[in-house]
Amino acid sequence: MEHLHIETPTTRQARLEFVKWLVRFCAGQYMIDMPQIAVKFSQLKTSEAGHVFYKEGIWYVEIDGAYKWSDLFLTAIVAHEMAHVVLGLKNVRLEPIRRNEELTDTVSILAGFGKAAYAASLQEKVNPVLLLVGIVSVSRHKLGYLPRNEIIHLSKIKKRISLRRPVKRWRVIDPSVTRNVGCYSCSMILRVPDRTGKLIISCPVCQMRQRVVLRREERERDSFIQKLSAKLAKPFQRAADYFKGFDDFSASEQ
Repeated sequence: MEHLHIETPTTRQARLEFVKWLVRFCAGQYMIDMPQIAVKFSQLKTSEAGHVFYKEGIWYVEIDGAYKWSDLFLTAIVAHEMAHVVLGLKNVRLEPIRRNEELTDTVSILAGFGKAAYAASLQEKVNPVLLLVGIVSVSRHKLGYLPRNEIIHLSKIKKRISLRRPVKRWRVIDPSVTRNVGCYSCSMILRVPDRTGKLIISCPVCQMRQRVVLRREERERDSFIQKLSAKLAKPFQRAADYFKGFDDFSASEQ
């Protein structure tokens, strides 16, 4: 449908029907009962590509008409706006607005729209008219609130969740010292049993599975080797995770 650049009542309705199909598809991906939704193309005055609001039992979704002819952009926009609907139905909202928008992008990526979000995060178009006279004019369109490396990171997490593959980490836990472990994906504090051996634990929040090793170790109290090993363990673990495609951003914030 992207070749229908001539605005007529027929083409306008065709694009609107495609948006309706995307809304229904997103509702299925988010596994929610289809709420009452009204959609339309608008000339949004802000820099937003889409906008959604709730009024008297109806969710109103507006999409900037500048993106009307691109299936890719419409997919990314509708996935994002429908994630707003999902969070709204669950009464989940973060402050400030920027964090809430990043959360919404995260929800859409974990619902399976990572490829669309990545492709739409930066698009370059060459003006063919100016190119004929020897002038190279490139316009860039960017959608979304997450950098591309974070989109890749979340997409990898989504893939592992879908395949039910646990994250393999260089991590040994002594249950006699602590029985808590942080979920790699959402930082949820998880409890481990008071026993030894290899164990796969599943986070009840994000469903991420990770493999941990429980082992009691006899160590000299406050020995130099113990302190040195503790300092080297985290950098070694981060390096191992990095080569597996994971970016431990929480460590950089500390």
